[in-house]
Amino acid sequence: MSQNIFGKRLKELRLERNLTLEQLGNILSHSKQGVGHWETAIRLPPLDVIITLANFFNVSLDYLVGRKSRLFSEPDGMMQYRNLRSSNGTVVEGSFRYSFGYFPMHPGTPFFFVHDAEGDLIEKTQTSLGSFEFLGFVSLINTFFNLGYEISKLETGLHRTDIIVSVKDAWTVMSRYKKMCLGDDGSIALKEYPSGHEDFIANYLNWPSEEKIKFLANY
Repeated sequence: MSQNIFGKRLKELRLERNLTLEQLGNILSHSKQGVGHWETAIRLPPLDVIITLANFFNVSLDYLVGRKSRLFSEPDGMMQYRNLRSSNGTVVEGSFRYSFGYFPMHPGTPFFFVHDAEGDLIEKTQTSLGSFEFLGFVSLINTFFNLGYEISKLETGLHRTDIIVSVKDAWTVMSRYKKMCLGDDGSIALKEYPSGHEDFIANYLNWPSEEKIKFLANY
């Protein structure tokens, strides 16, 4: 684990919550000097404190310590799945295409674009009235891709990765890119992006994998 990466991400997370060194130290029962030492890479906290920090900031341990998913070297591909169960108990099988990338806009949020190839897992997930299919899908991609996606409700804004789907606009019949996540009531929410984000997604998906890998090396 790189102490520099850990310290940098800890400071970013602390500032996102508008916490001072002293306030975070009080939450963790540590001094502000100790937290400052972690952020400036003088020393690392004990493992139990790192776990507490990951839970408190709603991020994965992999994100906190800078471990990268294989998606950085394999940003495009096809994922096959079988033996998943839907909310009505039926077995779901099929495959989906995916692309992994980063928004270059600060702070550089990663995204995972998915599109059904065989089967209708993504379609069923985004039209589901509850969270069962979504939670199963998130578990699937976390297991296979070490994505580190954290479940949180839409308004908290604490997702470390955006899951993006293509949705046809009822009026224009054109596809829009939307973030799929849990809404306040526990059902699926499809959140719109600003036009600049949508333009970037559309362009990025057309890049060859080699160009994406070079781009992802910056993160």
